[in-house]
Amino acid sequence: MWRFIDVDKVDGAYSTALFQSIGRHVGSGTSDETILFWRVSNPALYLGYHQYVEDEVHEAYCQANNIDVIRRILGGGCGYCDSDQILFAVIGTSGGIISTNIQEAYKKVLLGVVSALSILGLEGEFDQTRNGVFVGGRKISGNAQGRFDGSVMVNGSFLLDFDFETMDQVLKHPTKNLRPHVNTARQGMITLSDLMELPDLEEIKQALRAGFEDALGIGTYDGQLSEAEIILAQELTTLYTSRDWIYRMDDKRKKRREKEMVLEDYLKGIHKSKGGIIRSFLKVDNGLISDISFSGDFFMFPEDAIDVILARLNGTAATEEAVLSAVKEVYESEGIQSPGTTPEDFTISIMQAIGRK
Repeated sequence: MWRFIDVDKVDGAYSTALFQSIGRHVGSGTSDETILFWRVSNPALYLGYHQYVEDEVHEAYCQANNIDVIRRILGGGCGYCDSDQILFAVIGTSGGIISTNIQEAYKKVLLGVVSALSILGLEGEFDQTRNGVFVGGRKISGNAQGRFDGSVMVNGSFLLDFDFETMDQVLKHPTKNLRPHVNTARQGMITLSDLMELPDLEEIKQALRAGFEDALGIGTYDGQLSEAEIILAQELTTLYTSRDWIYRMDDKRKKRREKEMVLEDYLKGIHKSKGGIIRSFLKVDNGLISDISFSGDFFMFPEDAIDVILARLNGTAATEEAVLSAVKEVYESEGIQSPGTTPEDFTISIMQAIGRK
């Protein structure tokens, strides 16, 4: 039996700390595999692990309107959340019901959202390209995935209603993770209230819970957080509310500028893979890559493997063959999974910067 926990409303930083804490305890075997529901008590923007705040967020608007900016431990793109969404984390043990294959893991879990829609009398579809659930071509559930400390986690949202105008104001690229030819978030997203008269909140939660039980082939019991999970979540909240964590990518870029390796001096490349955007910033000295960094909304597991790729590329010959060979080497040695993004995609972005693509 899996444990089911609904903490109702919590702030965004605590929610990220909480699902990481649960993940550690599930992975170590000290807590049962868990389905966690929550809603944010204050509007929040969840930023992907590899993204720059400066590139993705209208910070002044967030500050003026009391919108929290939180960097997740999970990769992927930005997500704006308010209390009109049910947010969920499905947290299993590595090698358990949830597949070690990233795409299969998404499919396994997100078919639970499709099942929940069916219980509510609606028809949804899992979009494997965008790892989301869509109704009539518009997204109703966006998702992310992570693997750490022996656990596998698929997180997501289920839109009951939504403030689309605020999303367009908060994000610099609000349509980036939607289907092509969409100009506004409203055009590319849909909510439960668009499709039906909203049932009672508890009825919707029960449908979503039952949907996950059906998709995973499990039963659940009403559980509670352990004291150890609560203590660790409180400790991790300090990290998630710290400036150093939120701006970790921006600070790396600032350090480059302080060394007079300003962004304008870099060769820049951008490539959109099926799994997300890859931005490359690099220099070439005597035919060798002397400094390189990436940003973007791609997923990569393990998340810190990107640093191994960067270290391997420094000093690599600035040729397509050498770059591709180096990236492939790290993919193999680190066991990297990056759904929709391949070593060839990183190579294209780099070679665009060099000017040979």
